[in-house]
Amino acid sequence: MSQMTTAAGVFEAMKQIIEAKNFDLLQHYQQDFYEYDKKALEHSWHPNAQAIWIVRKNGTHLNFIGYHQKSVDMVEASLGATEADSYIAHVSSRGIKKITKSEALSLAKKLEFETRNGTLLYRGEPVGSVACELRRELGNLFATVKICKKSLQFNSKSEEKAALLTVAGHEAVAFSQSLFVGLDDVIVNESSLFAQNVTAKA
Repeated sequence: MSQMTTAAGVFEAMKQIIEAKNFDLLQHYQQDFYEYDKKALEHSWHPNAQAIWIVRKNGTHLNFIGYHQKSVDMVEASLGATEADSYIAHVSSRGIKKITKSEALSLAKKLEFETRNGTLLYRGEPVGSVACELRRELGNLFATVKICKKSLQFNSKSEEKAALLTVAGHEAVAFSQSLFVGLDDVIVNESSLFAQNVTAKA
């Protein structure tokens, strides 16, 4: 399952399930998978990432888990939209495993990161702070999330970045109480994660 360590490998494994001859779900809204799920994987996947993937006749839900308590709410909402024949799976570097609703919710509740009243917790221990600033422009809502943290044990800088971007995205949604908030920037210990993107592409 070494291919499951990359976004492309995970997407290919998911596609094999979707396109199998005996798989009769995802009859409508296929863009959910081929565009939105693919983009989510490209943005957030790393070798230790985990997600709950739900496939229905009318679309899919791909929720990354473990990096914010808001992700539990999102998994609960996705599970609430499932049908009796929906396909529910746990996605990790070990593979794609079909699971039940209760198993999905139990996995979602195992959090690496949480935020409580401005405190960032890692595996239940305080490791820093998190703050969110909002602005409006032409009716749209944007957030800048600032994280101050101690050194944490990640396998790579890219894994740490993906994890913190996920934390920031969920924190912006929780703080703004809107699923449609955009991220202006994520600043970690006074260094912009978005500026790192620009530097990498230059």
